[in-house]
Amino acid sequence: MDPEARVQILRRIEQLVQNPEVIVLLSTHTLHEFSNIDCKIHLLHQGRMQFEGSYEEFVHNEADNPDLAFYERVQ
Repeated sequence: MDPEARVQILRRIEQLVQNPEVIVLLSTHTLHEFSNIDCKIHLLHQGRMQFEGSYEEFVHNEADNPDLAFYERVQ
C-alpha cells in the first residue's frame, strides 16, 4: 500500500482501539508498524499460540526488534 494510505489506516486503527467495545483483527508481517498502538499481539505459528501479550512484552529482550522476537518465539 502507498505510504499515505498506510498512515491513514494506522491512524484509524489507533482511534478504533481506544474503544474497549471494538475488536480490530489484523494479520501482518510488519509488526513494527504497530509499536505505537496500544494493542494485544497473538502470534500463531503452525497452528499453535506462541505468544499473547503487548508489543512491549513481545520485543522484550530483543532490543525492540520484532523480527528477532518473532524468530526467538518460533524456534
